[in-house]
Amino acid sequence: MLIKINPLCLLVLLSFPLISLISCRSTKEEVSTDSTCSESSWICSSPVWVTGISNATAISGGSDHMCSLISGGTVKCWGDNYQGQLGNGSTTDSSSPVSVSNISTATAVTGGSYHTCALLDNSTVQCWGYGLYGQLGNGSSSSSSSPVTVNNITTATAITTGDYHSCALLDNNTIQCWGSGSYGSLGNGSDSNSNTPVTVSGISTASTIDAGEDHTCAVLSDKTVQCWGFGGWEIWVTAQAVTATPL
Repeated sequence: MLIKINPLCLLVLLSFPLISLISCRSTKEEVSTDSTCSESSWICSSPVWVTGISNATAISGGSDHMCSLISGGTVKCWGDNYQGQLGNGSTTDSSSPVSVSNISTATAVTGGSYHTCALLDNSTVQCWGYGLYGQLGNGSSSSSSSPVTVNNITTATAITTGDYHSCALLDNNTIQCWGSGSYGSLGNGSDSNSNTPVTVSGISTASTIDAGEDHTCAVLSDKTVQCWGFGGWEIWVTAQAVTATPL
């Protein structure tokens, strides 16, 4: 996900040992520091250690929360939790990382605004947090503070999240998305929400995907790029502002 406002974070992965550092201007909980920062302004102007993380392999941030993939396949999250986006079965904010419930085989993690998804080693996807627009993909529009399985995804190779939508790249090089369809962000020719995955129209050779706030783009096997969703601010480099199918 491309974060528009908060947090502004820079990840540094150190290899001796592998430890996650972040430099953030964000909420005190999201900084998750064992040092003293300015609580009045919620600012840490230089990198601080994230408490209790010493074997991270990847990291992703939402609007006010952060998650780290841990060596061995677990996920830890910290920060704002009022929609359950930390995935630990509660809605209590945490200023230190908490383990996401019932995930032990994750290979990737991605944070949306107020939800998070993980790709598991069996090529399924689980999501948790805010679910009003169907972005958890389990056939419900309810939020969940614990991971739920995305319906009908069994061959995913990569995942990405926008503000309120999520997408998975499948092993046959097609893409499925779910959640908010505003501005056509699901890419299926509609602007309707979907709480189960729908297939992105006309894409069968995707190799990489990435989601912005209300749009998504894919790199194809011929090295070209197609995008769909909100197209303001010349995102598409075309005259068309909004498209519900890939351009």
